[in-house]
Amino acid sequence: MEYLREGVGPAVAVYVDARTGEWHRFEAEAFESLESTMNTYLELYAACYGTDIDASFAVTEAAELLVDTHNIRDVATMLTHVPDRHDGQ
Repeated sequence: MEYLREGVGPAVAVYVDARTGEWHRFEAEAFESLESTMNTYLELYAACYGTDIDASFAVTEAAELLVDTHNIRDVATMLTHVPDRHDGQ
């Protein structure tokens, strides 16, 4: 959960705030950095469950899921499929 609270969540929140507030569009380099950071934290999150993934998720998709679920763990689970919802965790 620490990777979600301190990495994925803030990265997605910055994007959501930028898109719903008065901010200007991200420059390409800043957007790529934000997305890369989110994906790195998702890889670390999955590794905590013994799963090696090569995350390449769009921050826009993560933001839409967060708006729908209001729960960063649900977002991570939906994107990475970790933990497997059928394994009782």
